[in-house]
Amino acid sequence: MVYEAFRAGDMETILGSMSDDVTWLHPGNPEQIPFAGNFRGKEGVKQFFATVFEQIDVLEQNIFSIEASGDKVFVVGYEHMRVKNTGKEYRSNWIHMYTLDNGRVTMFEEFIDTAALVSAFSAGE
Repeated sequence: MVYEAFRAGDMETILGSMSDDVTWLHPGNPEQIPFAGNFRGKEGVKQFFATVFEQIDVLEQNIFSIEASGDKVFVVGYEHMRVKNTGKEYRSNWIHMYTLDNGRVTMFEEFIDTAALVSAFSAGE
């Protein structure tokens, strides 16, 4: 599964689950959250994860539930992360929505507390 690959930093497995023209969406302003934005194709997903791995340390990540409906898969979870540059931590529940076609991810969208991320990335107290 993608989450085990994320924990292991295994980009080959992550990208192997994606379509060539995947769209990867993370909410927020890229000036405040370095990995926020709209990433296209496997190269875009590689860029997204490279930025994530460069910017944060994963302290905890839990999956609460996985539900499927039609071509969508919804994963509900929680993360506790530390921003490397500021040393600040954030905690947030999240929902990941995947759209699948022939077993490949064609679209990913994350729903998360962006205010918590912005606060953790902020250099000020």
